[in-house]
Amino acid sequence: MNKKATALLCFLVLNYFFIGFTEGNPAQSVERVENRPAWLLGETASTITILDDAEERVTIKKDIKTIVAIGTAYLYTTIRALKSENKVVGISDWICRQKTILPVMANITNIVQTAGTINYEKIYEINPDIVVMISPFVYKKIDTKLASNIPVIKLKPNNLESIAKLGKILDRESEAKEYVNWIISKTSVIEKKTASLGKNEIKEVFFYYGGDSGISPPPPYGTYGKDNYWVNDSIKKSGGKSITWTLPGEWITVDPEWIIEKNPSIIIREFFVSGHDPAMGYDVNDTTKIQKMMERLVSRPSFITSDAVKNKNVYICSGVFIQSYWFIGLNYYAKWFHPALFKDIDPEAVHQEFLTKFLRLDYDLKHNGVFAYSGK
Repeated sequence: MNKKATALLCFLVLNYFFIGFTEGNPAQSVERVENRPAWLLGETASTITILDDAEERVTIKKDIKTIVAIGTAYLYTTIRALKSENKVVGISDWICRQKTILPVMANITNIVQTAGTINYEKIYEINPDIVVMISPFVYKKIDTKLASNIPVIKLKPNNLESIAKLGKILDRESEAKEYVNWIISKTSVIEKKTASLGKNEIKEVFFYYGGDSGISPPPPYGTYGKDNYWVNDSIKKSGGKSITWTLPGEWITVDPEWIIEKNPSIIIREFFVSGHDPAMGYDVNDTTKIQKMMERLVSRPSFITSDAVKNKNVYICSGVFIQSYWFIGLNYYAKWFHPALFKDIDPEAVHQEFLTKFLRLDYDLKHNGVFAYSGK
């Protein structure tokens, strides 16, 4: 045997043992290690091992047929965008009220989460192939109850890799790639332009969810601290700076006097659909209720003297824009913060394309829905 043949044989033998060591079974190896994304830790003919967004190692069997999904609309709409909504067999209670935007999943009768409380017994009864949930830091301890029997995948709502991970798990990689590329196309131009803004051009923003008709009563106001990993990030990418970004905590409260002292140049009130007669959402066409909310909002002592109210830079937006459709919200926020810089952006057109192309809905935003309101 000549030297070239000997060298080739040694290379093949070493490569065989390297792959075998990595996968555990070289005969089942289906992909070279160096071609994998960092979160894909291993793959065989029958399993996938990933690092989820909570940085936990999870092994999942291929050919997923049933999913329990827990979390925000981001999770459900992502599953629908990946054409896998028929696999969902268990949902959170509030999804049942989203019949317009999630017509298939809204009819699922297996409710596994009510008012933030997870029904473990129901999940065991359903016995899904996987449990997928959004907001991993809220559900850190769920593994102690489920993961030993059912794989649990935890994802962040503003992480594009989470879409790629779901695409791999659900065998919808091409759909995931298309979806991610579309999101990048609608957000990269915003991030590029705002990255070059000067310090004095950055807008001081107070973004809150609690208060009048919110999750928590006023005062104090429920808002987001520095440990929240998506709200402050979206504000920053849009050319703003949250006035609460340095405060400790994730979901926090601030007093009216503190807001007066900070004097934000922009105020955004996040509205979550609740009850059977909401003021905002896909099933709402009348702005009367949201107009009255705006009137109350701008006349409150904590806001009335602010630059935001004086310059009419007060907005109310649907909660899904920041927590679920952050890529759509980014377009609205950029337009609100820097109208001249983003005069060519049409947030409603981006929203419509999302609904038509990825959610496959026959829904016309020009005639339906209330999602963002300024009163201007």
